Amino acid sequence: MTEYLLKQSDLESLPKVLRRSPYESEPPITVYYRKDVEAKAFEVWGSKEALDKELLRRELDRRRYEQVMRSSDPSVNVVLLEDTAAVAGVVMASGCMAISQYTGNPLFDALGSILVGTLLGGVASFIILTNVGALVGRSIPQEQLDEINSVLERDFMIRAIHDVKGIDIGSNLIRYKAEVDFDGRALTRSYLEKHDLNTLMEDMKKVVTIDDVEAFLLKHGENIVDMLGGEIDRIELKLRKKFPQIRHCDLEIL
Repeated sequence: MTEYLLKQSDLESLPKVLRRSPYESEPPITVYYRKDVEAKAFEVWGSKEALDKELLRRELDRRRYEQVMRSSDPSVNVVLLEDTAAVAGVVMASGCMAISQYTGNPLFDALGSILVGTLLGGVASFIILTNVGALVGRSIPQEQLDEINSVLERDFMIRAIHDVKGIDIGSNLIRYKAEVDFDGRALTRSYLEKHDLNTLMEDMKKVVTIDDVEAFLLKHGENIVDMLGGEIDRIELKLRKKFPQIRHCDLEIL
C-alpha cells in the first residue's frame, strides 16, 4: 500500500512549520498541519480517475515484468538480458580494475573476474530455464484452452470433444489438437438441405437391383465424406480467425 502514500513532492506546496529537534545535533523537524495533509491526500487519491491511473500503471509494470520473466519469445529476454549483463559486466570489471590499480592489490581484479563470471552464469541459467519450454513444448494457460474449447463445443456440428491439447510452440504461437465427435444427424441434415429432395426421391425410385443400391449409397456416401472434410476446414478456419495465435490446428474425427 506504500504506493498510495503522499510523496515528498506532494507536500512541498503545503504550509509547514519548523520545530526544534529534541536532539541537539539534528536539524529542525518539518511539521505539516493535519488538515492540510488530509486535504492534499483527498485531492491526490480521492478521485476515481487517480485510482484508475495508479492501477493502470501497476498493471503495465506487471506486464513488463511478465514479458521479460515469462515470455516465450527469445528475442525479449535473451537480447535484453544479454545486453544488460554485458554492460553490467563491463562496469564491474572496470571498477574492480580501477580499485586494484589504486590499491595495488590484485585481489580486487580477481574478484571482478569472479563477479562477471557469476553474472554471466546466472543470466545463462535464467535463459535456459525460461526457454526450455519452447524446445520441449509446454501447455498453454488453462483459461485460454477453455476459451478455445468453448468455441468448438458451441458449433452445431460437434457433439463433443476429447483429448484436447494446446501446446505453446514459442513466439506466442499455439499448436491445438482435439478429437472431435461429430453429430451424424446434423451432418446428414445439412447434406440434405443442399440437395433437392424431390430429385433424391426420384433417384431412390430407380433403385431396383443390388447394384443400384450400391451405386446410390456409394454416390451419397462419398459426398457426405467430402462434406465432412469441408466442415473440418470450416471449423479450423473459424478457430484461426477467432484465435490468430493458432499456427497448427489438428482436428481428428472419432
